[in-house]
Amino acid sequence: MDLEKFKEELVDQAVGRVALFHCQHSIKCCLAIHRLLDRFPDWGVDAGTRLADTMGEEPPVDALGDRLPHDLDWGGDCRGILEKGLFAAAYVAMRNLVRDSSLDAVLSEYVDRACNDPEHLGHNVSILCAFLGMLPLLEGRDDRLGLFLDRLTEFVTAAFHNIQNRLVFDARPMPDHEPTQQEVLRAAFKQPGYFGHQLLTSVWSRRYRGQLGADGYSNAIRGIWETSHWEIPEKNRFSIEPTERPLDDERFAEAVRGLALHGPKNIHRVTLAEALVDLWDQAEDDATRARAFSAAERFSQSARPVATSA
Repeated sequence: MDLEKFKEELVDQAVGRVALFHCQHSIKCCLAIHRLLDRFPDWGVDAGTRLADTMGEEPPVDALGDRLPHDLDWGGDCRGILEKGLFAAAYVAMRNLVRDSSLDAVLSEYVDRACNDPEHLGHNVSILCAFLGMLPLLEGRDDRLGLFLDRLTEFVTAAFHNIQNRLVFDARPMPDHEPTQQEVLRAAFKQPGYFGHQLLTSVWSRRYRGQLGADGYSNAIRGIWETSHWEIPEKNRFSIEPTERPLDDERFAEAVRGLALHGPKNIHRVTLAEALVDLWDQAEDDATRARAFSAAERFSQSARPVATSA
């Protein structure tokens, strides 16, 4: 199988997998694999298949919403059905909501909500950015669209309406100025969170900055700064300090490959590896590259690398 065919089939796998742990991650993982294979084409299908194996944490499922009658009568209150998480009717409610406006409008509504409501690890922003990134891959594919709408339904009910799963810690005062992108990134390295989620959210927010809008992007990175200063449990506190190794492209690529293919058994090792490549490639200074290199090595050993490291 050639690389492009593999990437195409990966999309079908991703939209057809359902979450087991609060939020579905296969869509974000699929896009990350695409970008890693574009960046390192010599990795080939073999490595791509091993990366895709991490999506096996989330089981495949049919497009359940496509099997249900779409003329259910609930007085047109689609949002009410979604807010209550009334499955399987919620699948139909999402389809009717999209039909009555547009998929772009529905996604925009939830993106605004995520950007304006900081939450632990920034899951809501980064995963919604992945949904935005998947849109071009749905064109002309009704089979993918149905699965995509099911995943979106499951995500928004879990993320925005299932509030008992939310983690909120005591925040420190915000700075007296709008934090810059570099200040936000430094803060994220100081408290990157489980599998570097603060770094992930930083990368995905910048990547879809145009679709988040000026206010949305500003709120998203301000949220990263805020949550990077939350008083979190001791077991989750660690900082990524710059490596002292030479900042060599080839050595960094080896570290990233090690994380992506041999890191802790978790889907996030792939998405983090890709985010670190983005930080390395887009870095404005060597300090950012040195921290990205260090993160690749440290997260290869643990999802919470608390021990200090050079």
